[in-house]
Amino acid sequence: MFKPKIKILNIYVILFIFLISVLIWQILKITGGEYNNLSVEERNYLKNKGK
Repeated sequence: MFKPKIKILNIYVILFIFLISVLIWQILKITGGEYNNLSVEERNYLKNKGK
């Protein structure tokens, strides 16, 4: 009876680690500039004129 609880716990730990790694990967993608598709002129316009 003790082994199934350990298996379920292992599945939860693996799932938790996977979700944390995906979250960290997405944060690094956003802060790394992968989503920054603006040209230099567009960035300067937004810096000077606002949103």
